[in-house]
Amino acid sequence: MIGPNHFLPVLTLLIFPIFLFAQHVESSVQHRHDEKASSFLIAILMEHTLVPEKHVNQNFFIPSWGFDIEYWMNKQWGIGLHTDLEIETFVILSDSGGDELERHYPVVLTPDALYRP
Repeated sequence: MIGPNHFLPVLTLLIFPIFLFAQHVESSVQHRHDEKASSFLIAILMEHTLVPEKHVNQNFFIPSWGFDIEYWMNKQWGIGLHTDLEIETFVILSDSGGDELERHYPVVLTPDALYRP
């Protein structure tokens, strides 16, 4: 039986084959992008997020999942929303007075202006 400790490895094994075809999909998306004036791009990512620790001069890398949506208005300009869900609970010190802030699975939303040279 699959327990809670096996959830992420099993999910990774189920999702990994989708990424094997990423190069082919990107090629067809790029071809379609050249034909049209506008297009949407969607990506699901497994990544690491940098959490700098200023007080001890160390950096921590937190595993995270990402979900990106991009809308390209033409061949050079686009807008996007990039989302990260960090898969760790961690404590950081605030800049003001050394108070500890505990972060439980934080979500980072970033609206972006995109430019392709």
